[in-house]
Amino acid sequence: MSIGFGVVGTGMIAGFHARALGAIPDARLVGAFDAVPERAEKFAQEQGCTAYSDLDAMLANKDIHVVTI
Repeated sequence: MSIGFGVVGTGMIAGFHARALGAIPDARLVGAFDAVPERAEKFAQEQGCTAYSDLDAMLANKDIHVVTI
């Protein structure tokens, strides 16, 4: 079973989070939230996950088990 992660905030540090998750067996980046929708979209496209501009919507995703900030 894989563990789904969500990232809150898609600034510079989010890239480090994504790379770290990529090194963890069974971890996968499912979603990324940012209050600036364009930043969330860009990050999500680069990382192959879903972009969210509504934090509650991302947290409601049952495939997300852990959130990093």
